[in-house]
Amino acid sequence: MATASADWSVLGDEVEVVALREHLEGEEALAAALADYDIVVTLRERAPSPAR
Repeated sequence: MATASADWSVLGDEVEVVALREHLEGEEALAAALADYDIVVTLRERAPSPAR
């Protein structure tokens, strides 16, 4: 859905858009899955992201 809802090509060749579609159970799994990304954009607020 997110990859089809906008024209991501305007970001240029230096940006890779990746959609994570699997459910990630727990804060540690979420942190591990996102650790290598510089920018995270959430489509919905289903995943809690507590400040630390």
